[in-house]
Amino acid sequence: MFSKAHYPDILMPEDLDLYLADGWFRWGQSIFTTSFLNFNSLFYRAIWLRVVLSDFNDDKTFKKLSKLNASFRVEIQQASITPEKEALFQSYKKGITFKVSESLEALLFGTDKKRIYDTREVCIYDNDKLIACGFFDMGKDSAAGINSFYDHEYKKHSLGRYIIYSKMMYCKNLGLQYFYPGYFAPGYPAFDYKLDIGRSALEYLETANEQWMHINTFDSVAGSISEMREKLSNLVDHLNAVDIEARVLTYRYFDANLVADFNGYNLFDYPIFIYCLEFVPEIINPVIVYDFRDQHYHLIRNMSVGMADKIEDQSTEYSAHLMKPKQVIFSSDNPEIMATMIASAFRSNMKAES
Repeated sequence: MFSKAHYPDILMPEDLDLYLADGWFRWGQSIFTTSFLNFNSLFYRAIWLRVVLSDFNDDKTFKKLSKLNASFRVEIQQASITPEKEALFQSYKKGITFKVSESLEALLFGTDKKRIYDTREVCIYDNDKLIACGFFDMGKDSAAGINSFYDHEYKKHSLGRYIIYSKMMYCKNLGLQYFYPGYFAPGYPAFDYKLDIGRSALEYLETANEQWMHINTFDSVAGSISEMREKLSNLVDHLNAVDIEARVLTYRYFDANLVADFNGYNLFDYPIFIYCLEFVPEIINPVIVYDFRDQHYHLIRNMSVGMADKIEDQSTEYSAHLMKPKQVIFSSDNPEIMATMIASAFRSNMKAES
């Protein structure tokens, strides 16, 4: 599965460490992981990051920011939501282009009354004026940055970066091993700033082998949406050559596993796939995916766990059914073999029906 969410009633510090090491992140009072994101109707990979604090030293950027912001007061303490912080957060939202939570209350707690995280905050003051704030969760040997926001009138002070560095130094001084700043999304520049913070000690989670590797080894093509689309398009050409109707579609419900009402359903969660044969709303034909983790094509039979009220034959998006994988029918790393097998199976079915 590419996307999962858990809703624990209790989260011990050492449990948070394990979640973070596997590429999970807080969502209100739950925790989730995902490999794919959708911004402005475009898909991106989510690449999870962490800083090895023992390898992180005061780099040039942090020294420069510390000097630039030397006149400000920095306070780090247990987190709390106050009207002052909420007002700053609402003001901050007006000056950004990407979507964030409607409020700090929603961001940190959602609709839950439980409190499973040990959350701290960094507050930066210009005299008595709160000009920046950021939250982070503490595990036993690691911590995770949640968010940072600031007064846009102080934009030249790079307070967002300064807060993240402040979180990292706080955790390093406590003897923690790792700091997790969340993810970045190759091709979506809003999160690229994370790649310049503690760069010498920055690692990413390579999901193909579930290993943390230095960011300098990151390959922006391997496992990308563009690679998946290229592999699938190549197979479409082979299928068309053997008279099998096929097209690459995006899947509207790729992240449905993150919806609390579908917890435990283990739904189909590929963002793009090949839809074979004629589109008939009442029928779910097998679909073909390309999985970058094993570098294989898979022909998958799905079952429906929900049907859209209004179904249209979309040329680029599939939204007729909320799907759950039932069976992997066939797999291959070779598109020609995959197309030949599918053509043979289709013709066998046609003869059986005639």
